[in-house]
Amino acid sequence: MKNEASEVSNRKPRKLWWIAILGFLAACAPKLEPESSCNFVQNSQEQRVSWKGNVPIEFKVHKSVPVEYRGAIYLAAAAWELRTGQRLFEFKGIDYSDKPAKKDGSNVIYWLEEWDSSKESEQARTTIYWKLDRIEEADLRINAENFTYFTDEIDAGTVHLKSLVVHELGHVLGLKHNEKEGSVMNSILANFALRDEISDHELDSFKCEYF
Repeated sequence: MKNEASEVSNRKPRKLWWIAILGFLAACAPKLEPESSCNFVQNSQEQRVSWKGNVPIEFKVHKSVPVEYRGAIYLAAAAWELRTGQRLFEFKGIDYSDKPAKKDGSNVIYWLEEWDSSKESEQARTTIYWKLDRIEEADLRINAENFTYFTDEIDAGTVHLKSLVVHELGHVLGLKHNEKEGSVMNSILANFALRDEISDHELDSFKCEYF
């Protein structure tokens, strides 16, 4: 019991020391002024979260993406670039690793044959990682377990892959869902619907942050 009491008593000043260090670091951290959202994700200080001009964003397509669907991904990226007049994405080949999607310093697009059973209605998921107000990494996962996709001829009951990826690349850039009519950032993409043209809503949001 004496040893335990001694150990506990030794922890207290150490804990206080760490609290003092963290308080000092917090006081020295840069204070960011709140910004208007412009339909972007915002951090805890209400700053827009984006790549802050650090484009083009280097991406790899994971080997899990079938060859016949890769062209739709590249076309989705081109749709953003044509509408904004900026080079936003640079594809750096195929990721042949077996690593799962996680924060690892690489931006990768995955095609998953197994999906979270509690989120079967989710067509895709984009995860962005940021520090302060700057995005440092993004991973895009496509749900290939619960959905099928088409690229050219409309096939009822399936999802237009280019439209889906256009939407997800909007998230990569930092955009949130936008329920305005005609926006590619609407939260729901109906089966066989074509929604791959960047609207004025997205362009205005993009200009707010990237121009």
